[in-house]
Formats: sequence, C-alpha cells, structure tokens
Amino acid sequence: VRVRSNAARARLLGSHLAHLGILLLLIGHVLTTTLVDRSDPSHLVTLERDQPVEHDGYELVFVDTELISADDEAYDFGVGDGFVGVIVEVRRDGELIDTLRPGMLRFNSPSGAINSRSEVDRMTGLTGDTIVILDIFQSNDLLSSMIMGGTDDVETVRVTVHSLRGSHLVWAGWVLVMLGGALALASSERVSQEAE
Repeated sequence: VRVRSNAARARLLGSHLAHLGILLLLIGHVLTTTLVDRSDPSHLVTLERDQPVEHDGYELVFVDTELISADDEAYDFGVGDGFVGVIVEVRRDGELIDTLRPGMLRFNSPSGAINSRSEVDRMTGLTGDTIVILDIFQSNDLLSSMIMGGTDDVETVRVTVHSLRGSHLVWAGWVLVMLGGALALASSERVSQEAE
C-alpha cells in the first residue's frame, strides 16, 4: 500500500510538472512570436563595414562577408550548394560578446533555377535570444555586389535584428514537460508491476 501511495504522489508531481511546463512553453511562445512586431522598421539595421551601430543595448559591427561553396571544408551545412553571408560582431561597451554569421543557402536545381533559404544566426543571453537575419532581398543585393565587384567592395549590409525576450521559457517548458512525463510514466510502471 505504501509503494502505491508513493507512486501516486510521483505521478501527481509528474503531472503538475508537465502542466507547469506547458504553461511556460505557451508564455514563451507568445513572448517570442505574437508580441514581436516583425513589421516594425526599427528591426532593420544598416551596417557599414567596421562602423559600430547601436541597437538594443548592443554595438553591431559588420566586419566581413562570406561566400562558401558546398565543396569547401568550411561549409557547415548538410544541404545546399553554397552559402553567402555576413560576419557581424556583437559588442557591449567595446567588449566582444559574440560573432554572428547570418546568410543565405543556395540551392541549384537541374533546370538551372536557383532557390535560396535564409540562415538565421542567434546569440543567447540571460533574458532570451537575439536573432540576426539576412533575408532574401538583402542577400540578393549582397550577392549582386559580390559578383560584380568581389567581397572586398561590399561596404554596407542590411540585417533584421529581433530580441526575443522570454525565449528561454520555451526551452524550460519543454524540459519540464519531458521530466514530468518521464516521472509520471516511471511511477505508472511501478504501480503496474506491483499489481502483477
């Protein structure tokens, strides 16, 4: 009887943890999707090479461009035929915090058409993630400039920067759902073994 009582308590605790996890996950989701105004032009940041630009408490510095073929050892993607991107240093009070590499993957089709997919880079902080996006229009301008004059001639890039405060709640919620589910499942197995 005592084992069944402990198992029931563990199952109840697991259920509460899982439900708390679902609540945190939903709050994090709302904070990082619904409440972020993606059409707000203040998220679009124009960066000039080696010139710090203040945005949301950080200094963003465009330092270089990258054009990487799928055959290159530096190509870190399992798909695509090439990558075009920018290197952006993130600083606070002059101190380097992170280096981000947003860009676009290129996909060559047999018909000769070229498709692309945006590759977002992110920086994780205490209050959430900051993501930097080089969208298709920005990367097409960059790619055209690079084709016409080479990578050294690109002096200005535009990126989209979103601060997703509360994004950690999504991950914390998932962890609690998994832990709560595992605890409830493990306690259910103990009860069924005792019954046999």
